[in-house]
Amino acid sequence: MLEKAIHEGYEFVKVGKAQWCEEGIVAKHEGKEQTWHAALSLVDERFLDAEQSVYMVKVDDEITYIGVYTDSFETRWLKAKRYFWHSVNVDDKITALIKQGREVTVWLTTNPYASIDDRSINVSQSIEYELIKAIKPEWNTTHKNKKKNNEFLKVLDIVNSLPEPA
Repeated sequence: MLEKAIHEGYEFVKVGKAQWCEEGIVAKHEGKEQTWHAALSLVDERFLDAEQSVYMVKVDDEITYIGVYTDSFETRWLKAKRYFWHSVNVDDKITALIKQGREVTVWLTTNPYASIDDRSINVSQSIEYELIKAIKPEWNTTHKNKKKNNEFLKVLDIVNSLPEPA
């Protein structure tokens, strides 16, 4: 059975759980060979092909990281054999946590779309931005200390305030 959760009005589904894999996988990163042991056990293999969406990492049910990917879930998150490949920072944190026996899960938004003029548009980037500003996950470094949305100027307002060409 799929596990779902609502965060800031957006529905997420748990797509997998991190697990320690003793055999590991050796891959090069920045010219050095490294061994990864953190693998993702998926709820369903079809999530590998999930289109652009917002993802969350939860540690023991606490949201610790929020991001977005623009291709498939697999190309953003996983290497061969389902090993985590996100960034060294996040990978190292996940590895340390699962070695401690903590539960690390990955979640995706179920419907990152808005309807505009009879078109369905993926708004994952906007959802990510809104969630990071609202939740302020510990591992995120972007979007936390920026101005509130209402403090930015709209491009159309700037254009409309400019003098007409002579």
